[in-house]
Amino acid sequence: MSGPFLPPIILSQTEIETVGLQPGGRLRLLDGFLLGDQRVIAAAESDAIATVRSMTAEADAIRKDIEQLNAQLAQLPSIEEQLAQLAPHEQQLAALSADAQAKTGQLNILSGTISLKGVASAAVQRFEAAVANWRATLTRVQTMAGAEGWPVNAGADPLGDARTRVAKAHQYIAAALQELAAVEAATGQIASALDSEKIGYEDQARALRRDIEGLQTGADNIARQGQALRERKAQLESLRGVLATRVAAMQSAAARRSAALDAGFLAAMRKSGVRAVEDMSHMHGNPMDSVPDDVLLAWCEADAAIRYPVAAATITLFRRPEEKTPRQWTPAARLVLEKAPDRVQVLAEFLRRFRPRTWTGSRAAIIETNARMLDELDFGGDTAVIDFVQQAKKGLMEAVAEEQRWETQRDRRRDERFE
Repeated sequence: MSGPFLPPIILSQTEIETVGLQPGGRLRLLDGFLLGDQRVIAAAESDAIATVRSMTAEADAIRKDIEQLNAQLAQLPSIEEQLAQLAPHEQQLAALSADAQAKTGQLNILSGTISLKGVASAAVQRFEAAVANWRATLTRVQTMAGAEGWPVNAGADPLGDARTRVAKAHQYIAAALQELAAVEAATGQIASALDSEKIGYEDQARALRRDIEGLQTGADNIARQGQALRERKAQLESLRGVLATRVAAMQSAAARRSAALDAGFLAAMRKSGVRAVEDMSHMHGNPMDSVPDDVLLAWCEADAAIRYPVAAATITLFRRPEEKTPRQWTPAARLVLEKAPDRVQVLAEFLRRFRPRTWTGSRAAIIETNARMLDELDFGGDTAVIDFVQQAKKGLMEAVAEEQRWETQRDRRRDERFE
């Protein structure tokens, strides 16, 4: 055999008996045989949670973009109304003389060109910002976190080829950053050129407006107002395509987030049961707490019959708002129970968790406290649910009595053994 030798842990008879006195201790001994599987499940859950967090952050950013775009597009009706009110004045101005009409036509052409350049400049600037943001993101993550050298006492390093490939990956990322920097610089030059062209056309438009103003007092103001309104309208209409793109990106982020919940953490949880999640909750906190309530509900609604019971089996049910204050139902637990199509099935999953497999102190007291929490729920007169809860409370109190008898016998045996 090769590899480091891990000496076994040897327990004395007294230590074994002490561990075996508690059900939690006995379960921990059994869990040791499944440690490898639990590590795989924990890794899958961590990857899924990271993906959900990333997709949630991305969706929030896209949602803000969509709100801003909708706010800008809401200006279109007002601009169109102003253009309609301005149209008679522009027609009157054009009819004053053939010269004024010709200059107005030239000004309209220039206005269209200026609008075109403005839209193009805005698009180039958005592209430049996207490239800069991408490059900044790659810069932050270009170094692989957690890499370490091979331990001296671990024998030959089998990761030599892998480390070489990682080095190549760093080279590729460096090349990508260099290419993106070049793209960003080139895009900046394009934006500057477009701005320069737009300024030149605006200078020509100003000259025409001065000529038109010489033909009629106030013409410059009318022409300037019409040009500004048409340019703004063109820019806003160009945002419709941007809005469609952001909506599609929002849908994609939501779909990938749901896929992460399906294929990663929750898929592994369903495959192995909820035991791993419960154990992890005792040691590191419930990973489901990392999933926002709205994301959890959206995921459940996509396959309500299956996903609401899965959520009920894993979410945190109770939490203390402050230390030494009474426990309360978590918002996630109340929402899952309220929105589920089969509330009896959700309650059944809740009740299954009212009898913990690992605990400290009196299990009877824990079950009794959990049973009382059912009184905090409002079932809206649903007789089927109310009957189910009443039967469940009766069964819980019977379990409390049985646990109290067992605890009394256990304490008596322990006292006799140590006397």
